[in-house]
Amino acid sequence: MSLIAERTVTQPKEETALDGLTGCHNHESFKKELDRELAEAKRHRHPLSLAILDLDRFNQLNTSAGRDAGDIALKELARCFREELRGVDSVARLSGDQFALTLPQSFSEGAKLVVERLRLRIALIVVPKFGSLQTSVGLATFPTHGHSRASLVLAAETALANAKLAGQNRVFVADHLPASPDDHFGPFSLKPRSRRGSTRS
Repeated sequence: MSLIAERTVTQPKEETALDGLTGCHNHESFKKELDRELAEAKRHRHPLSLAILDLDRFNQLNTSAGRDAGDIALKELARCFREELRGVDSVARLSGDQFALTLPQSFSEGAKLVVERLRLRIALIVVPKFGSLQTSVGLATFPTHGHSRASLVLAAETALANAKLAGQNRVFVADHLPASPDDHFGPFSLKPRSRRGSTRS
């Protein structure tokens, strides 16, 4: 599945997997994609990182600059994703101003560098009557923070909440959380990191 799905008249089924405003995958498509990538990560013993990102003060943006400006800001976010992320990464709009970034073969350290760079790039977007966009991000990595979609999402959402509480406009990596009832994967060890650079360290 591509980073942000391309719309074509010959792919009506793919249309239902897209967010109409941004062209990113929608929430249902995100769940299927994350499940698929987790299965691949387990099979090949590779890491997988999940970032959940949302805009700070988005309601204020809509109030001060108008909803049209808010829509433009979300489209600009999607453009940043296209330009900054790899083709194997995927992006979904979960709701409103919240997005999920699925980053295959990415350890926490490398994924944090990527989303920090993305956060700084987003800060260059200036909305008239509002100012620069700011974003908070929560980051979780398989297998460190969970072995299932539910546990990874919980870890990333908790990290995002902590980033908001710490003052917003920052990236927080999840803590090691207690195992979720749906984590039945058992003992796990990753393959050595690839020398070819295909795995973010």
